[in-house]
Amino acid sequence: MQETELILKNAIVITVNKNFDIFEPGAIVISGKKILDVGYEKEILSKYKAKEVIDCDGKILMPGLVNAHTHLPMALLRGVMDDLRLDEWLNNYIFPIEGTFMNGNTVRLGTELACAELIKSGVTCCNEMYYWENELAETLTKAGMRGLISRVITCFPGVDKIEVAKKFELGHEFVAKYKNDSIITPTIAPHAPYTNSEDTIRQSIDFAKKHDVMLNMHLAETKNEVKDLSDKYGSVAGYLEKLGFYDCKLNFAHCVHLTDKDIKAFAAHKIGVAHNPESNMKLASGAAPVTAMLEAGVNVGIGTDGNSSNNDLDMFSEMRSASFLAKIQADSPVALTAKQVVYMATMGGAKSIFLDDKIGSIESGKCADLILVNINTLHNLPRYRHNPDGLYSQIVYAAKSTDVTDVMCNGKWLMKETKLQTIDVKPLLAEAQKFTAQVDDFVRKVRSNS
Repeated sequence: MQETELILKNAIVITVNKNFDIFEPGAIVISGKKILDVGYEKEILSKYKAKEVIDCDGKILMPGLVNAHTHLPMALLRGVMDDLRLDEWLNNYIFPIEGTFMNGNTVRLGTELACAELIKSGVTCCNEMYYWENELAETLTKAGMRGLISRVITCFPGVDKIEVAKKFELGHEFVAKYKNDSIITPTIAPHAPYTNSEDTIRQSIDFAKKHDVMLNMHLAETKNEVKDLSDKYGSVAGYLEKLGFYDCKLNFAHCVHLTDKDIKAFAAHKIGVAHNPESNMKLASGAAPVTAMLEAGVNVGIGTDGNSSNNDLDMFSEMRSASFLAKIQADSPVALTAKQVVYMATMGGAKSIFLDDKIGSIESGKCADLILVNINTLHNLPRYRHNPDGLYSQIVYAAKSTDVTDVMCNGKWLMKETKLQTIDVKPLLAEAQKFTAQVDDFVRKVRSNS
């Protein structure tokens, strides 16, 4: 009998592997940071003995959720200004507030608060796009979360007030520091077409190719943005082709307004997409053609976007919204099934950010990024067993983020029995309240002068 460190038993194991295997009662064997084996409990216990065996009490044991698009420090800006057009919201409030108040210290504060929120809702990995990349990486590392962290590029100094040449210089240093890190993956992020010139886009593409890192960008979020691209380049796909995007690994957030031609190009070039249904609905950006993208073979993950445009980081809410929005859009109740949505929030998300060799499913050799979800709750009972896919329906249509009881990332517990293990929230909230008092005064002045 093989000895190991940890066995999680008596669980409903949803693997999200190639065959969508479900083991009930199932067990997982963990050695260090990796999954050693998975299967039916009886078979696992006949082959392995462990220093520690944890009874999961019949909970769902599934891959940690992948939040495919976030702006973590903006946890400090939740509710700062709502119910505005995107351009008015950004230019009149968000950008001025960020330029005045965001710095290394506030980025750490907002990011740590966001990490706590993510962990509590079962997220073990996020694709993050914000400034002060070193502070972001250090805070995620402290929290124990896996993250893709970008050096953000704009053709003007921007929120961090750094000149363009210096941005790329800092990006090179950041990649060198984290290229082989176990949980932080560096990326380059030209923010959006409308905040970059062709020159800074091409520099970003060259950077991505040189360092073999993913390029991360907002794209096709609004009709006006797409009109501008179409007037100049013929289409979104024309923009990507002319500037040479297709030569590197790409993940685009939103992609609300894509044509069939665009979608075919995305599939052909293996471009990942981060679908942000709640942010897109709240800002009235539209409904991304997710069903068409999936049918074409595009790797689509699910993201929350930032707290200030959502206004939360709840991936369970986001999964439910993704399915419902697609059904309304297609005028069909069979569009974007619960099983598809769970895939998008786990393995599909991992593929969209090019980490599917490490995370996204429960398989031997993959990282031990796992969550336990209690479905023995009033809002999730009774349970019917005639359809194995009913478990996916329970996760998407009935489960809530508060049903997540335990979270593990890279073999380390980040939450046990609903108690955070790496973050003390109370002092962070006190600091956040001081920050909001300053921003309140700033917004009052802005509104009185408008």
